[in-house]
Amino acid sequence: MGFAAILVLGPDSAFTEREKYELEQYLLRGGRLLWLVDFQRINLSESTALTQLRELGLDDLFFRWGWRPGYDLVQDFSCGYIEVIRGYYNGPLWGAEKWLYYPIVYIFPPHPITRTVDAVLFRYAGSVDTLPRPGLRHTILALSSPLSRSVKGTQLIDINLLLKSPPSPEAFRGKGFRPMAVLSEGVFESVFQDREPPTDAFAPSPPTARFLPRSGLPGKAILITDGELALPAEVQGRSADYTPLDNLTFLLNCVDYLTGEIALTQVRSRSVQIRRLNPEWLRRHTLLIQALNLGGPLVLMIAVGVGLYFWRRNRYRKPLV
Repeated sequence: MGFAAILVLGPDSAFTEREKYELEQYLLRGGRLLWLVDFQRINLSESTALTQLRELGLDDLFFRWGWRPGYDLVQDFSCGYIEVIRGYYNGPLWGAEKWLYYPIVYIFPPHPITRTVDAVLFRYAGSVDTLPRPGLRHTILALSSPLSRSVKGTQLIDINLLLKSPPSPEAFRGKGFRPMAVLSEGVFESVFQDREPPTDAFAPSPPTARFLPRSGLPGKAILITDGELALPAEVQGRSADYTPLDNLTFLLNCVDYLTGEIALTQVRSRSVQIRRLNPEWLRRHTLLIQALNLGGPLVLMIAVGVGLYFWRRNRYRKPLV
């Protein structure tokens, strides 16, 4: 195949049938795919924005793999901050406000990908449901908090209005734990069965490789519903030089797991358990511990010095004639 894994990061235009065919056949030959996809288009350059559904033409492909994107936005009370301009005085005066559309995900299943991940910042991300498929095993990698909800359809996002009149937490109860990242492993089936191999302007000839209706080798694919997960943080409207929270660790673990570098993931996720001393025992023997810590090294040094003195004395003593 030539590729350990293929990363599809933040696509912004529809895939052609030939592109989908090539990606699918790569996966069916034991390939590895990592998808970071925004299902809503948001341009929040001003204080308001009207969201638009992003038509990527991937529904049939994802449905065959057991993925059902919600084409929604997740609002979460466990969220990050957005920087807003509060006024002007010799330039803009910046401030930070909690922003429900920036969920901070801290609920992860026990898995090598998420073992060392504490929190990941999603930005304008959606949810994804899984559907049972024979031969495939789905693993949810990230869940929103209990106080979260899914907002479907086209939305008018008004920063000023949402910050002045935020929704009540009661409107979020019972709607949380939305899946936001999923891993699928096993035998995938082709969506192009009983169809002619597609062509397009960039690939006008039919593919030369043999068509596979299902996986010849087990494949792996990860879908993360945030196309900006790999992008750096923003400070005063400009990109910083670091990724927020544990985003980078999460992405590196995903790539290591897909490419089979389990050892790197295990090293990164290795933890050392520090055993705590008994505080009650420490309180009862405080004086003894202090005496041993202060006097013990002194007594040991005197004993070593005396021992060396007598050893040298016996070693180099001249015999009596």
